[in-house]
Amino acid sequence: IFGSLLVGLLYMGCYAFGFRLSRRYLLIIKYSMDAESAVLAKVESIKNKKLRSQTAYGKDVEVTYELEVKDVQKESVIITAIQQIQGVKSCSFVAYQNDFGD
Repeated sequence: IFGSLLVGLLYMGCYAFGFRLSRRYLLIIKYSMDAESAVLAKVESIKNKKLRSQTAYGKDVEVTYELEVKDVQKESVIITAIQQIQGVKSCSFVAYQNDFGD
């Protein structure tokens, strides 16, 4: 009983003091080659990212980044800014759980 209480109090304490785990998301952006420099400039402002794939077909490019995010609201501002770049055709933000390792 005391162990359960201790674990519960520890969990509540961590939550109260902001020790939240980060979550992983995939950021998938499809854009025309004309918008590449603007898109890459915005993506550079995102911390904790890994390029997972890049596909070019015709004059379009699709990139997928894995993001480690603690505050989804903060990252959604960057995604909105990416969507507003002329030449961006789509921008998706998808919850992701890496089951296969790095």
